[in-house]
Amino acid sequence: MTMRLQPRAGFAIPAAILVSLILMLALFSAFELVSTERKVADNARSATDAEAIAESGLETFLLTRAALGFVGVPAASESTRVTLPHGYADVVLTRVRAGVGSSPPIYLVRSRGVHTVKRVANSLDASRSVAEYAVWRNATLGTAASWTSLSGLQKNGGSGILSGVDACGGPTVAGVAVPNVPGYTQSGGASVPQGSPPILNLGTQTQAEQATNVDWNSINSGSGFAPDVAIPGASWPSFSDPAVYPVIKVTGDFTLLSNGHGLLIVTGKLTLNGAVTWDGIILVGDHLVSNGNNQVTGAVVTGLNDKLGLGASVDSIGVNSLGNGNKLFQYNSCSVSKALGAFGRLVPYSNAWVDDWAF
Repeated sequence: MTMRLQPRAGFAIPAAILVSLILMLALFSAFELVSTERKVADNARSATDAEAIAESGLETFLLTRAALGFVGVPAASESTRVTLPHGYADVVLTRVRAGVGSSPPIYLVRSRGVHTVKRVANSLDASRSVAEYAVWRNATLGTAASWTSLSGLQKNGGSGILSGVDACGGPTVAGVAVPNVPGYTQSGGASVPQGSPPILNLGTQTQAEQATNVDWNSINSGSGFAPDVAIPGASWPSFSDPAVYPVIKVTGDFTLLSNGHGLLIVTGKLTLNGAVTWDGIILVGDHLVSNGNNQVTGAVVTGLNDKLGLGASVDSIGVNSLGNGNKLFQYNSCSVSKALGAFGRLVPYSNAWVDDWAF
């Protein structure tokens, strides 16, 4: 008896297709795993970079706030965007406590850094926020008198007042501060400076220069700051905004013929004529001559060219002269603070930096 084999359907092709599918799924899974790991690694690197950008933005704001367009004591709220390599930082300043008496205002500075460089396609921009508490510190003038003169002071007549009594209610300072020679002299009248003491003796010329902590070398050369108004070159400001105290630098001699406020720097001789008034600070390289009923509230420092070695003798600079007239030179700590507003700065508190702050 002969057996006949029955034909059977082949299974080799389906088996090959199944194996191929399994291999393809395994390969796809491997690629997906590698891609996921790359994204995870890239996100981790981006998060670290975003934190570095946030820190850089915060420090840039603290150190160069004036260059970013914010001058003087900070407002209740300020915000700006700092563009940096590989991203940007949005910085927001918020006042958390206003100044109280002698206590300065306190601020919270937040910075949200965004890293925009993508290493893996379709990945999101990484962001990180940091924050730091800071306090506003006003710049100081470095003098302890209503009028400090490194080249002496001569007052004519009994009219007028030279007073170190703080018109803003702070501690009284000296009325006049001068070196031993030529010191303070008065011709006619019994009026004397007012203050504590009325006349502060700064010692020898060298001692007086050392006691007057004004960086006149940087101010005179212009290496330490950029004035708001430079004369010659710019026009005399209008002072239309009473809250803005500009920094004005005049190279050479100058005659003040109109009222104003701010920080006035004159590298040569300054003359005050008529009933002009000034609120703030006056720094003079040479000497100051006051004619008429002038009024200065704030502080005056003259004879500063002595600190450059240009005033080896009294004649080289000249003695400051106050002519007859009912003039007033009075110390005012508030006016001094306003005039130095452009030189104040935000100082971070120690151990007050916070990572991952809610923005």
